[in-house]
Amino acid sequence: MIVVDWRSEACVQHIVAIFGVGLVGDSIRNELQSAHVAAVAGFPFSWEDPEAWAAQFGAIAASIGGLVERAGGDSQIDLVWSAGRAGFAGAEEDFRQEIESFKSILAFVQSLAALPARPPVRFHLISSAGGLFEAQRHVGPTSIPKPLRAYGRAKLEQETLLAGLPEHVARVVYRLSSVYGFSKGGNRLGLIGTLIQSAINNRTTPIFGKPETLRDYVFADDVGKFIAGRIAARGGASETLLLASGKPSSMAEVIGLIEHVLDRKLLLQFKLGDNTSSNTFSPAAGPADWRPTPLETGVAKTAMRLRNDFAAAPKARSC
Repeated sequence: MIVVDWRSEACVQHIVAIFGVGLVGDSIRNELQSAHVAAVAGFPFSWEDPEAWAAQFGAIAASIGGLVERAGGDSQIDLVWSAGRAGFAGAEEDFRQEIESFKSILAFVQSLAALPARPPVRFHLISSAGGLFEAQRHVGPTSIPKPLRAYGRAKLEQETLLAGLPEHVARVVYRLSSVYGFSKGGNRLGLIGTLIQSAINNRTTPIFGKPETLRDYVFADDVGKFIAGRIAARGGASETLLLASGKPSSMAEVIGLIEHVLDRKLLLQFKLGDNTSSNTFSPAAGPADWRPTPLETGVAKTAMRLRNDFAAAPKARSC
């Protein structure tokens, strides 16, 4: 968990707490650091140890409270939840701990809203369009979530819990389609990143799907830039936003694109599974200021970064 803070030209102290610095959280942090002269502080947080939460939240709250007090004027606090260990195929019991962690974060949000300076507080929830609308076609802003598995039901439960926060806490939900991109530290890369990384390392990738299965892919950098922009802007009403490309791509198309970018054949193993239904989104699904990168460009950028990361990694010495 990290806290990013900077002082804007309008003398507003922006304080952003990001819970979960994986593919999306890392992209948000990178964008905030590149767009502002921002400081970053890391805090340990043991998701599996509820007994440690009180002390850990206390340390985070003390840091944020100190920043607000030292600002001596306007402050804005934003919390971002992009955490989650259980994946798309997780069982119901895998998400119980995550839901309890999320509830504790919501209680923490209310404690920040009660700071003596009464700074405005916003909560940004990273949700999943793929989990909420699995197997649905032409999904748009008015489509109704009908999750088919535990992963989607957990995301919908988080959204419902978030809606229970007091009205003075602005709540922004981002429903993302399949995210891909580059992130250090062994974080989940999504299908595209995993395929590229496996190809670079000459490994076989198991695919639970069919070549004709359609998916909607969004570049992590676009997501990070969009959410960072929302965070940097003051105010704003509670809203739920759908971030998708609006251009479905088949598994075969994605594989062919990666092979073209890398100039090599991928080693693949298609396996039977229950994740073979197509999922597509309307081109008009996203907000007016959402500008997704074309898949070809995003794949090329991801491949370049993963190649550079592989080249920079220390190699094992042979004796």
